[in-house]
Amino acid sequence: MKRRTKLTPSVAAVCVLCATLACATGCAGQQEGQAPAAEQSAPQQIAINQSPDKYTWYVKSYTGSNLANVGYVSLGGDLRDAYGASNVKLVPVCVDGSYVDVSSEEALEDYVVIGQNLEPNTEIRLAFELDENGEEYDNLVSSSSIDSIVLLVKRIGGSDTASFDIPLTEISPCPGPEVRYVQDYVGRNLAAAGYVSLGGDLRDAYGKGDVELVPVADDGSFIDAGDIEVMKQYRVVSQNVEPNTEISFSFDPEYGNLVESQSLQEIELRVTRIDQ
Repeated sequence: MKRRTKLTPSVAAVCVLCATLACATGCAGQQEGQAPAAEQSAPQQIAINQSPDKYTWYVKSYTGSNLANVGYVSLGGDLRDAYGASNVKLVPVCVDGSYVDVSSEEALEDYVVIGQNLEPNTEIRLAFELDENGEEYDNLVSSSSIDSIVLLVKRIGGSDTASFDIPLTEISPCPGPEVRYVQDYVGRNLAAAGYVSLGGDLRDAYGKGDVELVPVADDGSFIDAGDIEVMKQYRVVSQNVEPNTEISFSFDPEYGNLVESQSLQEIELRVTRIDQ
């Protein structure tokens, strides 16, 4: 027969005290270990204003979303999100300076959005093309007050702080197709700054026009702007035209989408290798 040990009151008290101390120590250690998770709590949900008409839409809240759940990959291979009859380009900028391949859904799944350069509920205004009778088309947009939204992202489980400047500058909304404002490229991977044109140079779209981006390496090395694999090795550290500088366009009176002239032709981007 198994013998039972009977605890005296003094021994029982000691055991209770030991158990209490052990629990306190364990709980404190658990809380200490969970502190970083508490600091990275889920962002507060933001109610987005409802669109009152086809002309007015509001920027969504992307912070906290997995990048693969944001928008869609267009036929042109960039990441976009629909706003009414129009769409806005989404530009992921990673805190480690690396290139985010937006054409690969598997690659997008590795990132989470931790910031955006335009506040949720920022107004987006759309204008529509007119037919020969001066009537508006319902789904043919002539211009949008916002062309792109920059999304700051990090790798899931990785650091959410950058060792270099990523300003996330708020770009002014455009009043019409004749006016655009210079984007802030600082902090972006060079390969994500724009697109490679058929002529083999790096350009970025500004409404119905575009501007050439001229990369200049800080060590003087040659950068082939037509080679995306080379550009992935660099990030932008400065630009010679300030963000929100106005670019004015004039259009052919007969062909409204054909740019006749513009006030800015190119932007010089100073870049450095990512491993520096």
